[in-house]
Amino acid sequence: MTEASQPLPKRQIAITIVIVFLYWVSLYLFVPTLPVYVQSKVNDLALVGVILSMYGLWQIFSRMPSGIVSDWIGWRRPDILLGLLLVALGAWVLANSQNASGC
Repeated sequence: MTEASQPLPKRQIAITIVIVFLYWVSLYLFVPTLPVYVQSKVNDLALVGVILSMYGLWQIFSRMPSGIVSDWIGWRRPDILLGLLLVALGAWVLANSQNASGC
């Protein structure tokens, strides 16, 4: 049997399911609630737009290149773990910020 045709252990399948779940939760809970949350912290809609555009800009300049590089050099696991860590850090910073400047 080749390595690719061997069945995956149940633990590896469970870990993969948890990671995929956390990834989708970070996308489908964080992104849709961000505009409403930012608007509750800031009165100026133009500033809300700037903050939301910074989220998209960060995705283009960090997430896409890191994904391409991790695929190219084969470091998928560290990239996934770093991504989950950054999502958790971003949620923590967002929850603890008092205003748009983060102070």
